Amino acid sequence: MSSVILAIEEPEIYLHPPVKRYTYKMLRELSLEEDQILYTTHDDYFVSVEHFDEIRLFRKIIKHGEKPRSDVYEFSLETLIEDSKHRYGKDIQPDSLRHRFGHICDESKNEGFFANKVILVEGDSEKYALPMYFDQRGLSLDSERICIITAESVDCINYLYIMFNEFHIPSYVIFDGDKPSVDLNALSGKAKDNAKKKSKRNRDLFTFLGQHLNNDTEYFFPPTQINESFSVWEKDFEEAFHIPLKQYDDLKEAARATYGTDSKPLTARYIASEICANYPEEIPKIIDELVSKIKTCKWSGTCLMQKAKDDI
Repeated sequence: MSSVILAIEEPEIYLHPPVKRYTYKMLRELSLEEDQILYTTHDDYFVSVEHFDEIRLFRKIIKHGEKPRSDVYEFSLETLIEDSKHRYGKDIQPDSLRHRFGHICDESKNEGFFANKVILVEGDSEKYALPMYFDQRGLSLDSERICIITAESVDCINYLYIMFNEFHIPSYVIFDGDKPSVDLNALSGKAKDNAKKKSKRNRDLFTFLGQHLNNDTEYFFPPTQINESFSVWEKDFEEAFHIPLKQYDDLKEAARATYGTDSKPLTARYIASEICANYPEEIPKIIDELVSKIKTCKWSGTCLMQKAKDDI
């Protein structure tokens, strides 16, 4: 039998989640032979960050005074490999890069392909708490089709940012600077090595986000700041948002009693919920500026290194 092209419209209809996962895997397996599988979908079970190069993202563009048009965006694995080669100065094998994405990404990341904007955060504390504060300030993430995605680690943010950005999805980054609580000059041993490692990570991420640094000091822990395309907390989210609250100690204890744990994400969720419900006047003022920057965040062009763009 000769190879065939199979086209399906919205294969997710009427399927429960486990069957969706099975169907997606089955379609991918069929496509690995000589047959070609094409389908349209509105379901994040039928796309995968790990296989981003198989996705074609269609967007309807409507501008005043112009006829509507549909633009198509894609991002190849070869382009990402070239960018990584020129950015980090070393060759990376396709399977290595793909498996890295498979390691750092779960199904929750797939939602970003269907969003108007993506907010990349470091962990669950921000994912739980920030939407509550945003709602209080009139920014409904769901109605605006804005997706918060946890990178799980600052080290993974750049991978996700590159991928979503190259699909022309505006992406806003929020991360912790992780400045130590003690005097930096007093650090020694493992604590000093860890501070240097985090300083290098901060410098690398700032450079990646297009910031020009003239800072060659031993440590780099930027102060809390909210910029056009990213925000950073000097220490962490808890220090920037919740510890300054006069109700913090009581709310933290109440969270511990409610959940039976000192989990930071659950504590952040509890505190944000209580503040929004009972003490809205205590919502940190930086939320207003953060909401403003997220609302105005737009796609501003490729973030690939020029050499990689020229080579592809």
